[in-house]
Amino acid sequence: MIINVTVKHGSGKPEKNGDAITIHTDEPMKNNRANHDVIKQIAAYYNVEARNVRIIRGARRRNKLIEVNGL
Repeated sequence: MIINVTVKHGSGKPEKNGDAITIHTDEPMKNNRANHDVIKQIAAYYNVEARNVRIIRGARRRNKLIEVNGL
């Protein structure tokens, strides 16, 4: 399953917006910490392991294309 994800700074729960999901993170972009937090939140949202979540496009952008396997 491939989903569009928008990442925003701050705290909050993941929000479903049609086909897209908005994720909030307080982690800094340094050392990929924000991306790891996004992957962790997506894995928890879909109830899969984090190793089944992969960023396909947009690793350095707010808008990301993420693949979730194991659904």
